[in-house]
Amino acid sequence: MSSKAPEIESYVVVGAGPVGIVISSLLLKQGKKVVLTEAGDFNTESNLLNRNSYEFKSKSKIPESVHLVGGGSTQWHGRVGQFAACDYSNNSSRPQEWPYDFSTLDNYFQKFFDLVLHDSRLDSDFLNNQKFLQEIKEKLPSCFDFRLYRFSNLQIYNKLLDESLANENFTLKTNFFCTEIFLFSDSSYKLEYINSSGEKSIMYSNNIIITCGTLQSTALLLRSDSIQFPAKEKFLGHNLMEHFDGFVGSIVIKKRNRNLLNLLCLTSDRKLQNQNYGVGLSLHSDEIKEKGLPNMHLEITKFKKKFIFEPRTNVLNVSSSKRAILYFMERIIRKILDPLLFIYDIFIGQNRYSVWMKGEEFPNFNSTLSLSESTDQYGIRKLKYSHEISNITSTKIREELKYFSKRLVEFNLGIFRPYRHLMLSRLKFYVGPNWHPMGSTVMGSNPLLSVCDTNLEIHSNKNLYLLNAGIFPTGSNQNPTAMVMAHAFKLADHLNSRDS
Repeated sequence: MSSKAPEIESYVVVGAGPVGIVISSLLLKQGKKVVLTEAGDFNTESNLLNRNSYEFKSKSKIPESVHLVGGGSTQWHGRVGQFAACDYSNNSSRPQEWPYDFSTLDNYFQKFFDLVLHDSRLDSDFLNNQKFLQEIKEKLPSCFDFRLYRFSNLQIYNKLLDESLANENFTLKTNFFCTEIFLFSDSSYKLEYINSSGEKSIMYSNNIIITCGTLQSTALLLRSDSIQFPAKEKFLGHNLMEHFDGFVGSIVIKKRNRNLLNLLCLTSDRKLQNQNYGVGLSLHSDEIKEKGLPNMHLEITKFKKKFIFEPRTNVLNVSSSKRAILYFMERIIRKILDPLLFIYDIFIGQNRYSVWMKGEEFPNFNSTLSLSESTDQYGIRKLKYSHEISNITSTKIREELKYFSKRLVEFNLGIFRPYRHLMLSRLKFYVGPNWHPMGSTVMGSNPLLSVCDTNLEIHSNKNLYLLNAGIFPTGSNQNPTAMVMAHAFKLADHLNSRDS
């Protein structure tokens, strides 16, 4: 007597962060049936997946409580922006390039911006239609450009999830951690899950979209032995990228010359003139490409001294106990010196501004994610995080900061004083990764060099898709969320045309 055939779901989406919520919503609007699974719960992480699920071989800023429904949107400020044209093409320092032109995603960016900003304009169109910004740009030397970012509405993800929950074609399973994916037939897959009680269960699906973040997507593929593709052994888990984000120094300028910097000065929450957007100052894209530099921009705020040894700053390799002592001493010294510095600036007739950077990290093959030999309480191997900044990244970022400094002086825009320890060539450049992991499940046209194709389908595995920042061949100075979301709209279009 034959056993009963298993129930096969039409679509299973793994990971209920913002990306999982959006792609589920788009599929439901196409009339598809969707099961969305999440290792965490609505308001808390479960024991299934949290910071203890990783083995950190390098420092990381992974926040607490992001492995839950809503994912990073629970702690994210909602900054969205497009990658620049120079991110898509290679240069002398970065041979990697995207498998399509930057304009390919314009339509999908417009859809995403319309969803979260209620403004479908691309970044370039937005900049060109802001009279205030154009007036500033006319005063900028031609070697400089703007990098725009806007602040999106984070509540939209709650709204989309509520709408999905009211749809009879939608199922949400929480505290439901996907541990492995198996090939089941030529057209379907078996997913193994575990719940917070340690009980295992099985689900079957014709289509799987992996939307958990870069780290967990990589871990799931590493654990899934039956999912094989040509580049699995050589490339899966390699080229892990973050992007730099943090304080890099100050600008000192005579008060008579401060007008342009005042116009570019952001509020403490990085908004310009209290608008719902901000801009960073970057070198022109042509110069970035010509000189083989990372894509980087500087954000200027009112002067506020940044402490070298504060707990969340991982610039110098100092133990926690020594860091606490040094931080205490540093604050005492600043209490004494800051009033004197303020008086000195008044006497000299100058202003100070703080300078923060967001910068691209070049892909480094030796920066990796891999499975650890140690396991969690459920016997699941932990993910080993070994992020490594390449020498070329360190060299080129310092070169770019020096070039910025030279240009600012040349055009009478102030003296840029980068933090001295950041410029020491004997050390890897380290402002601190901003917890935007990218690149370890890279997309590309060549199955021997990439994990998934341009439709995000894993090579040699029909109807198994990746949707997260791991697919990026290169990084950027922008937060990666908008780029992933543009791919969500692109993938939804692809699936709709494929199924129609």
